[in-house]
Amino acid sequence: MWPLLIALAALGAGPESLPGPPRGVSREALIAIGEDGRDAVAVGRDLLVWDLTTGKKRISAKLPAEKWQSVALAPHTDGEVERALLVATRRLMIVHLRTGRAIAEWRVTTDAQRYAFWSPDGRKVGLVGWDIPALRTTPRGRDEVPVLIIDAEVGSVISELRLPVAATLTGATFLRDSRTIVVGVGARLVVLGPGPNDARTIAIDHERVIGATRDAIVVQRRGTFVLVDPASGARASNQGIVRAPVELTGEARMLPGGRWVYVAGSDAVFACDLGRREVTVLDASALAGDAFPTTDGFVVVGKKVARVDSTGGLPDAWKARRLCSRGTCQSGDGAMVDLVDNRVYSGDFKRGEPDGQGMLRYEDGSVYVGAFARGKPHGPGRLITPSGSERQVRAVEGRWATP
Repeated sequence: MWPLLIALAALGAGPESLPGPPRGVSREALIAIGEDGRDAVAVGRDLLVWDLTTGKKRISAKLPAEKWQSVALAPHTDGEVERALLVATRRLMIVHLRTGRAIAEWRVTTDAQRYAFWSPDGRKVGLVGWDIPALRTTPRGRDEVPVLIIDAEVGSVISELRLPVAATLTGATFLRDSRTIVVGVGARLVVLGPGPNDARTIAIDHERVIGATRDAIVVQRRGTFVLVDPASGARASNQGIVRAPVELTGEARMLPGGRWVYVAGSDAVFACDLGRREVTVLDASALAGDAFPTTDGFVVVGKKVARVDSTGGLPDAWKARRLCSRGTCQSGDGAMVDLVDNRVYSGDFKRGEPDGQGMLRYEDGSVYVGAFARGKPHGPGRLITPSGSERQVRAVEGRWATP
C-alpha cells in the first residue's frame, strides 16, 4: 500500500467520509485506488473491485494461489480504469476490471531486478528484466536484459528489445509518446525504441528513474528530483530541479499526467509538485491509514475511508512540523529539520529534544554551535553570522547573553 497524499494549498472543508471496503477485503490484501478516486481494487485470495462512493462491490473474481507483491492500475482508457497489473514472484497477470477475467497470464523466472509499468495511454505494459519463457523468441544472452512492450488489451508482444548491460538497473518508464522506454543503467539513461535500432544513452548521476512528464524524464538524486530533456540529455530548463528538505530515501511514485511525485518515508510523506517546483511534507503517523493519490485529491483507507479534494483543505494536524534526517532523534546523535521555522539541528538528543552538544542552522544562514537543553540553546557556545564573523555567547533558553 502507498501512504501518499496530495499537497493542498488552501484551508477549507475537511475530508469527505466514504463507505468502507465491502466484506471480503482482508487486512493483508493489496489495495489500489484509481486516479479519478472513484474505484478501488483489492488483491488477496480474490480480486475485488468496488465503488468508493457507494461502497458496493462491482466485481469479485478468483485469483491463482500466489503471494501477490504489487498491483498497479492502468491510467484512464476512454474515461475509465479498465485494467490492472498484478505482480508476484513467479507470476504476472493483466486483469480486466469490468469482467474480472485475466487478459494475459505468464509464469516467470525470478530475476533480481525487474520493472513492470503502464504506458501513459493505458494501453501498453512495459517489462524490463522479466524472463518470461512463453514470450521468448530468441535466445537470451548472459549479459542481456529483456525489454518487452505488451499490448495490454490482448496480452500480445508489440516489440521485443535487448539491453546489453551487466550494470545495476535503476528503474524504467515510458516516455509520454507511449512508444519509447527509458531504462536507468548505472550512471546512464538508455532510451530504447520504438525500433530495434533506436537506442541512445544519456550520462547523468542519479539514484533511480521515477517517470516522465510531457517534456522530460524525471530522476531522483538524493534530496532532489531532476528533470532531463530526453533529446539533449540536459536539464529540461535552468530550473529543472525540485529539492526536498531532507534526503529522500523512500519509494517514489509518479501520477499519470506527469506533474505529481510522491515519496513515502517512515515518518513523513513528500508531495512534490513538479510544475510549481514545490514540496509539501505531511505527517505519516497522523493519517490513521494508508493514503492513495488521485488526480484531484487523495483517498485515505484506514478504520474509516475518507476523500479530500484538492479544492478543499488539508487538516492542520496532518502537516509535518519536523523531520528526523539522521538517527532516531529520540536519544543519542541525530539530525532534525524544523519545517515551521526552517531550521536544521544536528547533535545530541534526549527524550526527543536537542539536549547536550549540537549545532543549529537558522533560516538566515547564521549558526549556533554549543550547549542545548530541553530543545533550546542553553549554555556556552559560539554564534557564527552568515558573513563568517564569530563571537562567544551564553545562551539562556534560546536567548543570547554575552559571556
